[in-house]
Amino acid sequence: MIFRNIFRAILKDENTEDFKKEVKGLNIKSNSTLTFSLFKDGKDLFAYYECKGINIEISKILKAVVSFLEPYPSKEGPRYFIPMMDIFHYNKPIEDNNWRLSDHKGKPWPRITRIKPEMLSSYIFYHHQYQEEKPGDGDKYGIIALNENLLFFYMEVPELKEKAKYEGLLKTKNSPYNIWSEVMMPHFMPWEGVAKGQEIWKEVELIIHM
Repeated sequence: MIFRNIFRAILKDENTEDFKKEVKGLNIKSNSTLTFSLFKDGKDLFAYYECKGINIEISKILKAVVSFLEPYPSKEGPRYFIPMMDIFHYNKPIEDNNWRLSDHKGKPWPRITRIKPEMLSSYIFYHHQYQEEKPGDGDKYGIIALNENLLFFYMEVPELKEKAKYEGLLKTKNSPYNIWSEVMMPHFMPWEGVAKGQEIWKEVELIIHM
């Protein structure tokens, strides 16, 4: 079984040189870990990783750097890593040995955006419809995850398009042809002070990729 994980964390300080040095010195890969990537935007951290057979807890992988993180309050005590919910994926693992292809040399292309809170249900509706009407329609590893109203979009470039090895849950054909332009634009809260072309989906910094 393949497990796909996306977590968010908050750094105590944006001056992160010591944090980066600590992370790059960690021995993260294991027999169960297929890939691991860590990204940063300001004080926000995002971790994406895949495990095979056994799903390793993020708190064990990044235990050595918890002192750099702000705790999230919870009933069980402080938490340092918040799971982000998968609300859209182009494809999903069905066969363990054919999921992470050894000859695919894709590099992470992570981006983030903000959804207007009142438009979140609409965004999820359209994406679920598209996901189940057209499985396998985009990058095999492309996935969008949600925490609060922040979306994290993990992709790899060059894209790997592969026909899904399963059927979608919907037999309808209702996804708008212009879903990524006219239909989606009213959902977003644009970023300010970003590079041209990143007003909606802002690229984030890659810290490590294994």
